[in-house]
Amino acid sequence: MFLSLFLRAFQSMYKLFLILTVSFFSLMLHAAKVTIAGSADVIRSGVVAAFVVDDYISEKRVLLKSAEISSTGEFMLTFDLADTRAVIISINRVEGILYVTPGESYQIVFPSAETAEAKKFDRTSVEIIIKNDPPMSLNFIIQRFNGDFAHFLNDHFYDFAVNEYRGSDVYMKSLGAKITQTDLYKTSGKKDTVAIQPTVGFSSVIATFESKVQEDYSAFYDNAFFHDYVTYSMAELELMAGKKRADFYNEYFMSQSLRLHNPAFMRCFEVFYNNFLTTGKKETQGEVVKCINQERNATKLISLFQNDSAALSNQIRTLAVIKGLKDIYFNKTFTRNAIEKTLNNIPADSPELKAIAVNTYNELKKCKEGWLLDDLTLVDESENKWVLSEHHDLPTYILFYAAWNTSSMKEMQVMKNLQDKYGKFVNFVAICMDEDYADFRKYLETHTDQKFTFLFGNGDPLLTQKCNISAIPYALMIDNDGLIMYTFTRLPSQGIQMEFDKIVTLSNQSGQGPKTWKEK
Repeated sequence: MFLSLFLRAFQSMYKLFLILTVSFFSLMLHAAKVTIAGSADVIRSGVVAAFVVDDYISEKRVLLKSAEISSTGEFMLTFDLADTRAVIISINRVEGILYVTPGESYQIVFPSAETAEAKKFDRTSVEIIIKNDPPMSLNFIIQRFNGDFAHFLNDHFYDFAVNEYRGSDVYMKSLGAKITQTDLYKTSGKKDTVAIQPTVGFSSVIATFESKVQEDYSAFYDNAFFHDYVTYSMAELELMAGKKRADFYNEYFMSQSLRLHNPAFMRCFEVFYNNFLTTGKKETQGEVVKCINQERNATKLISLFQNDSAALSNQIRTLAVIKGLKDIYFNKTFTRNAIEKTLNNIPADSPELKAIAVNTYNELKKCKEGWLLDDLTLVDESENKWVLSEHHDLPTYILFYAAWNTSSMKEMQVMKNLQDKYGKFVNFVAICMDEDYADFRKYLETHTDQKFTFLFGNGDPLLTQKCNISAIPYALMIDNDGLIMYTFTRLPSQGIQMEFDKIVTLSNQSGQGPKTWKEK
């Protein structure tokens, strides 16, 4: 237990130290109170949560505030915010975006999942309704601009298809069903699709649209967040129009501050620096591979691109390298361990960028073998608080299930049989991912023969992020110190009993379960 506490404290400090160093004084000096009050259509219980994306490279989310939804469907969230951010409001894994300015109050209606164009297990998107929203508000003008942009993309869908556009997911998703009708992502003979020449006249079409946007929205450019949002959204179009990389860099990145919290800036950045580490000259590629696989030298890796006309700024190079290291994580030319060590060696000249590197490392390593699982705080079948770190007496097998999922029901029955055999050696935990607490209670009442520890998943708004859950049924197994035992944990029907047999053997030999952590 001491080792578990030590590792949890060390890992938590490592994850948070750099981020807190950057943000603490900024928050103390500039943060202002934000209040979001609202009601939820149909939903009459559960938890509403507000998140921000800590950085758009790792895509790590940070919880700002969560609150219970009343029996009448009402809720209120109050938190401090230092700058204008895209805040994610989430209920039962259904979520919408609200652009929030420090010091402001918002009255919203959170729509039901039935209003979503498409439903997913982990993140179904809806459009939040803002009550009494003035026509000049930030949310109003962004929504209007996004609509104009989506119409432009739809109207010129053929041009994008012909030019093999590989831009941001947000814009491509706005094309809806058309994406499935045309192969936008077919393999090209060129590695840098941004350089592909457009159809004749496409540049003039984009220029005309840019003039129209300027005419309609320049009056709102005194809002810096909106100005950047429009500027870098339109910049993506210029990439499609074939603008030279050096010219693009000089206009949009050279001598510009990094708008790390503006989603349009970061989308543009990610498109422009796509495959940054793998599209250079052959001799440079050899140096890149050597820097990562052999030397794990992040400083040298960044300096390799100091003469790149599209990466003259050290901050830009550093951010591009962090993104590049994430991009190559599944590239067999590079070893994952070397990529991880290189990320850890990103210089600390800029604490903000160092924090992004730490986040990226953590997101890549999360839930792999030996990873200390973030603590979980949930509600058990007796409606008592249940904390994972307080239950490390035995190895713990966790199955995430939902009553509406047929495969989950089959796995739960197999797990019952496994518990009958291995219950003295392994803690069996079943976490319900149903949206409605009443469905959780109904399952308990109709399956009294299953004696697992039952928990309701919606009690922890960050549960899917902490455990990397993207589909169910899904399983994790942790040892006595809270460390993930297997990068891929088998489901009950996939032969996990083989691992349980090993635990029984080791337990009989030493009187305790196996450890995954070893001193190095």
